[in-house]
Amino acid sequence: MTTDNFERNRRFMAEMLHDGFDSAEKSHKLLFKSDKNLTISLAYLMEADTFFTNAKVFYFQKEELYHNDIEELFHQFQVYKKEFMDCVATDHLHQWTDIEFRRLKEIFEGLNSLLILN
Repeated sequence: MTTDNFERNRRFMAEMLHDGFDSAEKSHKLLFKSDKNLTISLAYLMEADTFFTNAKVFYFQKEELYHNDIEELFHQFQVYKKEFMDCVATDHLHQWTDIEFRRLKEIFEGLNSLLILN
């Protein structure tokens, strides 16, 4: 694989992960605004899930992109999503949803050099 192909693939995956994180962040922010925003918050969560799922499929097709921290990001998004959905389903407070989102954000920000878009 040429350097150009690697960079194109890395950038494409980075764009999907940025879009996914942005949607996850919107879901998180709306969740804490008011109950009226729950439906929109869930929609953003599902949008984030689509981006993360597509990025994960792409990632596992491109061996040259493998990086343990990216796999940790995929895992943490699933933890966040599960906590979010469980709290909605059981009508519990979203304290742990917030904790899991903050962990997702920490991992995402730690991948800055891999996910740079320029």
